[in-house]
Amino acid sequence: MLLGMAEILKMSGEKKRAVFVDGIKRSTEGRYEAILALTALHVSREYEQCGYSSVQQLAADKATQLSDRDVSDMLRVGEKLNEVPALDQAFRDGALCWSKVRALIPVVNKDNFKYWIAKATRMNTNRLEREVGGNRDPVIRNGMVALMAVTTHAWHRYQRLADCIRKMKGDDTLADSECFEVMLDDVELAYGIVPPAVETSAKTSVETTVETSVESSVESSVESSVERRSEATPHETASEPPAPPTHPLPASRHIPAGVRRKVMARAKGQCEMDGCGNSLSLEMHHFAVPFAQGGA
Repeated sequence: MLLGMAEILKMSGEKKRAVFVDGIKRSTEGRYEAILALTALHVSREYEQCGYSSVQQLAADKATQLSDRDVSDMLRVGEKLNEVPALDQAFRDGALCWSKVRALIPVVNKDNFKYWIAKATRMNTNRLEREVGGNRDPVIRNGMVALMAVTTHAWHRYQRLADCIRKMKGDDTLADSECFEVMLDDVELAYGIVPPAVETSAKTSVETTVETSVESSVESSVESSVERRSEATPHETASEPPAPPTHPLPASRHIPAGVRRKVMARAKGQCEMDGCGNSLSLEMHHFAVPFAQGGA
């Protein structure tokens, strides 16, 4: 029979530690008990009676070897289980696994637990994490959000940008982290920043690709022009300009971030169109052959 919070709270620090260590060694059921024991040790500071200076040090002992991140996750879950008894019961009964309970921590509370527990039982963990990501309240303390440490105003601005990116990409399932990476690409491109790792790994392939593309385009244009001139009459040459060379259209209009950075660096952050030289709000068509003519 699994131990509950009331039973564990009555134990001494050494007994709680024993329950915690034993719970870690067991699988799903043991994790539940381990979380309760670790949380109780943390709140009561009885880890000091066990000879440890912190609950993290206790958990990192060779008997369990947990990382600080594991300890943080377990403590957040333990606090939430104590706050929301229905979530505690669902975890204890096995209705929700550890990964689902952990995913629910940012959003579940005493007011909405029925909605989120029911949703969690119907979804797989990956889908649940995406759902939580779109509904979590980022505010934790003093008007700041977790991890990013920005004001709530800045967070809402970020969410609006992320929604715009999802609309532009035509994919409402893009996670916040994926939208953030798109923003990073655009910012690096706008400021001409090339990460060292990207520059080193992409340099050879990008230069080869660009040089090969340019050489092929130039050779094709010259050959086509020479052939037309040799076949045309003087009258035709004077009255009808040679037709532009044709190119097969690329399969996709997407330009990899590495290629965009290389082109921007080559152009020194300025439009390469004749007589322009603008450096604001640039896009790749300012530097490349038009898409309809075989460019990117």
